[in-house]
Amino acid sequence: MIEKVLLERKDLLSAILYSLGEGMVVTDREDKVALLNNHAEEVFGIKREEILGRKLTESINELAVINLFRQVRSEGKEIVNREIGITYPQSKTLSATITPLRSREGNIEGMVALFKDISAVKRMEKEVEEVARLTTLGSLSSWMAHEIRNPLNSIAISLELLQEEVEGLVKEELREEPLRLMKVISDEIHRLNESVHDFLSFDKPPSLNVETTDINQILNGTLSLIQPEAVKRGVKIRKGYRKKLPTVQVDAKKIRQAILNVIINSIQAMPQGGELHLITRSRENWVEIEIRDSGVGIPEKAQEKIFDFFFTTREEGAGLGLSITRKIVNEHGGDIQVESKENSGTRVILRLPLYLGRHKSVALDDYTN
Repeated sequence: MIEKVLLERKDLLSAILYSLGEGMVVTDREDKVALLNNHAEEVFGIKREEILGRKLTESINELAVINLFRQVRSEGKEIVNREIGITYPQSKTLSATITPLRSREGNIEGMVALFKDISAVKRMEKEVEEVARLTTLGSLSSWMAHEIRNPLNSIAISLELLQEEVEGLVKEELREEPLRLMKVISDEIHRLNESVHDFLSFDKPPSLNVETTDINQILNGTLSLIQPEAVKRGVKIRKGYRKKLPTVQVDAKKIRQAILNVIINSIQAMPQGGELHLITRSRENWVEIEIRDSGVGIPEKAQEKIFDFFFTTREEGAGLGLSITRKIVNEHGGDIQVESKENSGTRVILRLPLYLGRHKSVALDDYTN
């Protein structure tokens, strides 16, 4: 009778343990794994039969987890709802609670740990933050329109008057270069006005003026704008265009803006000079634009935020360039991939479908130098 009661209680405790919605790991006084439930197996990608009786450090290859157990062992205090990140079997954010198991004499005989996967919650929090940033963006829109457009209009009017003065006073053979420079300034004023417009309509449905376009020509036109800055900074531009590159159906102005944003970032990442590689190629129904620099690179911790509004690693940056670039590329049914290593440069690949509406995902491994 007693054996039956004990067996029933054991079955009940086992049912409770394995029904928990959290991963449970129990260690003994020697820090060997004494027990873990099925959720712990899922969280850490391990098998119960392979690690029971083994040292914790030999069972869970996550330094953040091991350090928490060590802290509880050394301090003798419970840790409650501590957020940690793990990378295996996939990146997750966990909430960890670890409690020391004490004997009647107060000695630590082991530890019981509960791990809850809160990755979905953290993603939701990030989405809420994104909405808050968009709200802030909307609040700034009217102010930016006033502060930027008014000076631009004044510059444009002054430029027109100056152009009339040049045409009336300067000899014809001396007009060509000043008028060419004025045309560049006028085009840039127009581009800035359009950029302000795009900024104000960032969260509105896209409106694309689609035309058949040669990406190589867009790149060359963009280079003419940034060439002076590249020369000033000692940046050498290397072009590797594919000959007879298929044309694409895109909004040429928006794609030019997207490319320009990336190139500006690359040049600014090379304050001591370097090389900027611009490469085009085609793959099946796609055209790819690769922009690669030999600059300072992006810190690993910052890479997951590079597309966030207002995030920048530079003091002079506004943190909008890559956000706008990704939006433009996505509007065209394309995608953008960024590879970077600190002090080893950055590689950005823009992929555009030959025809709007054709889009499929391709792993980054499919890209080659």
